[in-house]
Amino acid sequence: MMLHRSTAEARYSIRTRLFDAIAAATPVITTEEGFAADLVAEHGLGLVVPPSDVEAVAAAVERLLRDDAFHMACVSSLERIRPLFAWPVVVRPLIERLKQWES
Repeated sequence: MMLHRSTAEARYSIRTRLFDAIAAATPVITTEEGFAADLVAEHGLGLVVPPSDVEAVAAAVERLLRDDAFHMACVSSLERIRPLFAWPVVVRPLIERLKQWES
């Protein structure tokens, strides 16, 4: 789960645990707003809930635990996009920038 309040930091940050969830093909529950929410919603990687909505979080957890077809669809989606978010791919821009600074 990647839950947060609605803040500027939450909207503009990228949580590394998202990449871990993708690597492990573990469905995600995340709060609305930001990169993770957009990715989860766009690719069917789990569920997106409103900030501070306890009932929505409980319903999301229950759905992932009880709805086997939905859970498996999320896992399939996570496996499909895994190559795009593997650590070597994710850190490549940083490595390239560091190489430029070395020169």
